[in-house]
Amino acid sequence: MSQRRNNTRSKRNGRARRISRQPVRVIQSRHDPSFPPQNKAKPMCGRTLRYIANASLTDVDITGRCLLNLVLATNTATTLAINVYEAIRINRVSLYSVPSSTANFGVTADELILNWRGERSPDTRYSDRGTISHPACIKAKPPKDSLSAFWITNSSNIDTVLFNISMPVYSLIDISLSFVIGDGSTRSVTLAAVGTVTGIAYSALNNAISAGTVGAETLRPDSLTWADMATP
Repeated sequence: MSQRRNNTRSKRNGRARRISRQPVRVIQSRHDPSFPPQNKAKPMCGRTLRYIANASLTDVDITGRCLLNLVLATNTATTLAINVYEAIRINRVSLYSVPSSTANFGVTADELILNWRGERSPDTRYSDRGTISHPACIKAKPPKDSLSAFWITNSSNIDTVLFNISMPVYSLIDISLSFVIGDGSTRSVTLAAVGTVTGIAYSALNNAISAGTVGAETLRPDSLTWADMATP
């Protein structure tokens, strides 16, 4: 009996020694309101911007630089404007047009065309015609594995053509975007004149061409303050 007690006591002592050698772990409960949770300092945001064509467009290219320049911080004392977005990605592009012709499906000038360019995949082209009672419409997401489906940042691919469009005058284009707002130093552009506001202004969608110079700026922001660009 005595031997059995000694064995039991020895096992307990050995177990206690093993437990005592385990590292001390501090468990911080995620449900404890007094402990700060992790914070995503630069979150991904989203919005849809609408543009109206003030001229007929044929094969107009939209580049990464065009997208990065869409939202600008401007000042009435200078022509220098700062990019608000430092990274951007296309979720969807939608085109809308009411044909001017009353016969059949209109004329060639009434056609909508959206062409996703094949930087990393084959070109993908959509077209549509409408009637007076049924407007033309194209809604499309970037093709999988195409450059248009990836993030564009201030340091890469900014002059690559993502897609091009053809559309009649006064057509609308909505572009749904995900973006990250910049922090600290970011890109800058030059406006054609000092800013019309000290605050936020919006450039045309086709504000640049693949050569990196200013575009035709015929796709103007709808119901927002337009910033006329000189150097994108």
